[in-house]
Amino acid sequence: MSFIASWIIALLFTTTAKATFTFGFQQFLIKTYGADIAKNLTRLDWGVRGSFGGGNWTSPRKTQNTPVVVVHGLGNVMGDYHELRAEFFNRGYRDDEIYGTTYGLISKQIGIDETIECQFVKQIRNLIIAVTAYTQSKVYVIGNSLGGAVSRKAILGGQCVDTHEDLGPPLTDRVESYLGVAGAMRGSVLCMGIFSDLIPICNRKNGLNENSDFIKDINSQSKYESSRVLILESRDDDMIGFEAQDGTRLMEVDGADKIVVLQNVTHERTVFGTQPLQYDFLVLNKTNVVPVIPTFVDPNQLQL
Repeated sequence: MSFIASWIIALLFTTTAKATFTFGFQQFLIKTYGADIAKNLTRLDWGVRGSFGGGNWTSPRKTQNTPVVVVHGLGNVMGDYHELRAEFFNRGYRDDEIYGTTYGLISKQIGIDETIECQFVKQIRNLIIAVTAYTQSKVYVIGNSLGGAVSRKAILGGQCVDTHEDLGPPLTDRVESYLGVAGAMRGSVLCMGIFSDLIPICNRKNGLNENSDFIKDINSQSKYESSRVLILESRDDDMIGFEAQDGTRLMEVDGADKIVVLQNVTHERTVFGTQPLQYDFLVLNKTNVVPVIPTFVDPNQLQL
């Protein structure tokens, strides 16, 4: 391949990687769910970092690969996941097969001064519903960090603990496989200190306190995320933490089919530095992990 041809392909890929929802997908959202939901999911207030995904068509069409819905973590926007998206592209995925939306207040990232609001959960739930309808397919869901908790509630449905709105029935039958990546499934060690109640994201209603109503709600049932639930975590996670004082594994869920436990890996590196492993684990089911029994893996020695 010539240098010019390679440069053109790289340029096209870079442009695509930074795009928001495609025009075709936006038109599908408007036509099917209304302009307000389309605007809420597209997040044009974040520009090219607010969302990604979609095809050039406006009517439902089945995709070649199982579509992926990526749910970001605390303080992130979807544009931060360009390397994960690039990994899927390099493995044969296309724009219409990987999706993400930025949840949070208008023109503001969700941070420690926020709570896990029902509107955030509804946004992710609406995206899962929209993508399954648009692609005529079940989806893979990847829940990163706080996105683990948010995505699980989006799939679980039921009543929001803060507004008492009824989200509807579980979306389990729409999810082919669920992958939690350093997910805040049972709270965070940062929310277990003596002064943690003073931090909004650690509140006991809809925060990451291990005893919050929200955390209790998403762990009141098991195996609702999907028929195939995978967990990728690190023993040395410095944000969620590996275990609570009582030994509870904070990034794990009841009924998980396979678990990979890394070591000597920070929270950020688990989320943003394991893209090949995430693809192999989720799409190819390629791992040396024994079902249900955690295996400790040095990521530098992984052969994928």
